[in-house]
Parts: sequence; structure tokens; C-alpha cells
Amino acid sequence: MANRSRRAGVENFHMKINPLAETAIFQQIHDAVVDGVATGALGADDPLPSVRYVSQQFNVNPATVKKAYDLLAEEGITVTEPRSGTRIARSRPANRRHEVAEQLQRAIYYGRAIGLDADTLTDMFNEALTTP
Repeated sequence: MANRSRRAGVENFHMKINPLAETAIFQQIHDAVVDGVATGALGADDPLPSVRYVSQQFNVNPATVKKAYDLLAEEGITVTEPRSGTRIARSRPANRRHEVAEQLQRAIYYGRAIGLDADTLTDMFNEALTTP
């Protein structure tokens, strides 16, 4: 039964890459996986498509895909094993809290710089927490 739920999660995960976007392709791949984990479309032990598959599907250099996968592994989101491929890690490091705090602080500074007040920022934060 567990295999079915894992397989369903992977089948519900669809990576979208926009080659015309300002965001680098490796970052789009990275962000798609992070979003998949955050929304529950990807769960512990779910496999990611192979580097070769993703590079062929989106017509990008395999090194670009590998760069994204390496970043995910560095962040503890995935693990890669020879001949087994890359999968979502069973547990993710909690010691990255400071990085999240820094990103939130940057978002607050940016919001203030463009004229958003504390109430608006708080509303936006709360909405983001409740949006899958």
C-alpha cells in the first residue's frame, strides 16, 4: 500500500520549465522539486526523474539538471545513490532554520522597500502559509 501512495505522489508531480524565464533553468528545476515537497506532491523516498530524462524532456544540458540535483542534495532535500538515482530524503535537516529566517528577512525588507506596510506583509505571510 505504501508503494501505491508513493507512486501516486510521483505521478502527481509535474515539473514545468520555462526557457524564456529570467530564472535560471537549474533554479527552476530546484524550485519545482522544493514546491513538490512543500505541497506534498513528493514525499519521502519518492524518486526523481533521472538527469538524462529531465535533460531530454526539456532539451537542456545534463549538467544543468545535475547542478539542480546537486543543490537539492546539498540542502538535504534529496539523496542520490549510485545506480539507484535521486530520491526525496526521508528526513530533512532542521538546522537550516537560519537560512529560512534570512530569506524571510529579505522578503520583509523588499516588501517595505516597495511600500508594503506590516499588516499587508503579515496578511501575505499568513496567506502563503495556508496556500498549498
